Amino acid sequence: MLVGKGLFDGEVYEKQLRDLVSRLGLEKRVQFTGFVDEVECIFNTFDIAAHVSIVPDSPVSVMEAMASGCPLIVTAVPGCPELISEGEILLITPGDPVALSQAIIQLYQDPVLRKRLSVTARLAAMEWFNLTASVRSIEKVLMASLQPVGYRT
Repeated sequence: MLVGKGLFDGEVYEKQLRDLVSRLGLEKRVQFTGFVDEVECIFNTFDIAAHVSIVPDSPVSVMEAMASGCPLIVTAVPGCPELISEGEILLITPGDPVALSQAIIQLYQDPVLRKRLSVTARLAAMEWFNLTASVRSIEKVLMASLQPVGYRT
């Protein structure tokens, strides 16, 4: 299931994906949802989610999957590792289909690991991705900007 609409050249990229799905004869196995308002409902249907960006990213989808308690595989592109701590997701090398397939198989075959990642990711999301944490973070940046920088005489 491919969820969402791409930004920037999204229509071109989506067409390429649809063409690839067609060439591989996977039309009955791949679903394009487009934009979804209630994304938690989507994540709750997944056994595993993967965010496999190959470019720097700050993905809301990673936060949404974590908040939904969906076991998650994420590529280690700038922006993604900063959202998580060890033990909350499986972090893989970008552009490495072998690592991706191994991570999928690992999660598929290990229900205990899936459950652990689900619980730890959800707890982390509840702690860090909420209004109070966001206000604290913004306040910290603002307070740092108000500190005297040093004066030249």
